Amino acid sequence: MTLHGLHSPSARVAAAFGALFWIICLSTTFFPAWLSAIGLTTAQVGIVLAVAAWLKVPVTLLAGSAADRLGRRKLVLVLAVGLLAIGMPLLLLTHDFVLICILWAILGALLSTCVPLTDSIGVATVQSDADTNYGRMRLWGSVSFLVCSLAGGWVIRGGPADTLVWLMIGGAILLLWACLRLPDYRVQAVSTGGFEALQSLLALPGFVVTLLVAATLMASHAALYSMATLHWLALGHGLPVIGALWSIGVMAEVVVFYFAPQLTRWLGPWQLMLIAGAVGVARWSATAFASDLVILFCLQLLHSITFTFNQLALVSYIQKAVPQHYTASAQTLYDSCAIGVLFGLAFFVSGWVSKGGIHWSFLTMAAMSGAAGLVALYQCWRRRAGAALNPIEN
Repeated sequence: MTLHGLHSPSARVAAAFGALFWIICLSTTFFPAWLSAIGLTTAQVGIVLAVAAWLKVPVTLLAGSAADRLGRRKLVLVLAVGLLAIGMPLLLLTHDFVLICILWAILGALLSTCVPLTDSIGVATVQSDADTNYGRMRLWGSVSFLVCSLAGGWVIRGGPADTLVWLMIGGAILLLWACLRLPDYRVQAVSTGGFEALQSLLALPGFVVTLLVAATLMASHAALYSMATLHWLALGHGLPVIGALWSIGVMAEVVVFYFAPQLTRWLGPWQLMLIAGAVGVARWSATAFASDLVILFCLQLLHSITFTFNQLALVSYIQKAVPQHYTASAQTLYDSCAIGVLFGLAFFVSGWVSKGGIHWSFLTMAAMSGAAGLVALYQCWRRRAGAALNPIEN
C-alpha cells in the first residue's frame, strides 16, 4: 500500500488495523491456551468464546446503529476501545470459570465490535479517495498479526503466566491511541431508528443471501480459532512452532490483500465466495487428521483463500451495493451474524464435538464450508443463466 505520508487518512486507518489485529492475534492464537493453562477444559474454552460471540450480537448492532444515527463512526469506535482498555486488566484478578466467562463476554464483544467499525471507516476512506484501496490498508492488520504470532509464542513461553494478559493490555492502549488519530468522516445522521435502518438493508436485493453465505464461510473458521492451538499442542508442537503456523497463513493473506484490486476486478463476490467454500472443505478436512509439520504449514497457507477471499467479497459487495449512510450498519450486521450468532454457535458446537476428538471440530467446519460453497455455486450459475438475484454483476 502506498501511504501518502504518515499522517494521511490511509496511513492512519492502516495503523488502526495494525493495532487492532495485534490484540486479535493474541486473543485467537494464545488466549485459548491461557484459558487451558488456568484450568479450563476444552468444552469450557468453547463456552467462554461462544458467550462472547453471542453477546457481541446486541453490542455490535447497537454500536453500528449509533454510528449511523450520529453520523460519527470514529466517536463510537473510540468509546468501545476506551472501555476495552479499562476492562482488560481485570483478567489479572481471577481464574474462576464463571467470572472469566462473564468478563470475556464483555471484553470479547467489545473487541469484536471494533472490527466492523474500523472496516466502515476504511470503506469511507476508499469512498472519499478513489486512489485508496481497502486491501492495501487492511494488509497492515495482517502484517501486525504476523509479527505478533511469530514473536508472541517466544515471549509468552519465556515470561510469567500472565504475560499474555499484559500484552493484551498494552495492545488495547496502543489501539486507543491509533483510533484517536483516525480520520473523522462524518456523514449525514440517519433520522430513522435502528429497526428502520435494518429494514432498509434487508430490502436490498441479494443482501440477505450474501450476508448469510459470507457469515457461514467466516464462521467455518471457529474451530481454527478455538481448537487449533490446543490441537497442535496435543500433537507435541510448542508455542513458537504454533506461532509460526499462524504466521505462515497470515503471510499468504498479506499477499492476497496486496493484490486485492486485481482480484476484485477479475472475480465478483459470488465467485470469490465459491472459491473460499471449495478450498475450505479441503482445508478443514485435511487439518482434522494432519500431524506432519510440513503438511500443516501447507494447509495454513490456504487461509489466504478461505478467509481473505470471503472478506474481499463482503467488502466489495458493501462498497457497490450499500448506500454510504448505511455502511456502518451493514458492516456491524454482517459482523453480528458472522462472529456473533454463527461464530458463537460454531464455537459451542466445535467444543461439544471435540469430546469425541478435536478432529470432529474441523470436520464440522468442512461441512459448513461445503454448504456455503454450494449456495455460492448456485448463485454463480444463476448469473450465468441471466437470472441474478444480486445487483452486483460478476
